[in-house]
Amino acid sequence: MTGTAGGLNPLDEHAIEELVTQATQAIAHTEDLDELKSRAPGVYGDSAALVQAQTAVSRKLDPERSRSAGRLLGSATFAD
Repeated sequence: MTGTAGGLNPLDEHAIEELVTQATQAIAHTEDLDELKSRAPGVYGDSAALVQAQTAVSRKLDPERSRSAGRLLGSATFAD
């Protein structure tokens, strides 16, 4: 997966959507459980860009922007 929390603007809806698309494709294109397990850290592990961005929101943004970014990341993280 591309994208890192350091370079990700948590208010950039297009970038968040792209990361969700990449994560969905990474999961959808697995052949078996072992492959799925190997991809898991890059999709929802501590090193995943979406997880890092979500963690960084409260540390780097003022309260109003933090709420906006939190809503956007939360909807991306829990999207169907």
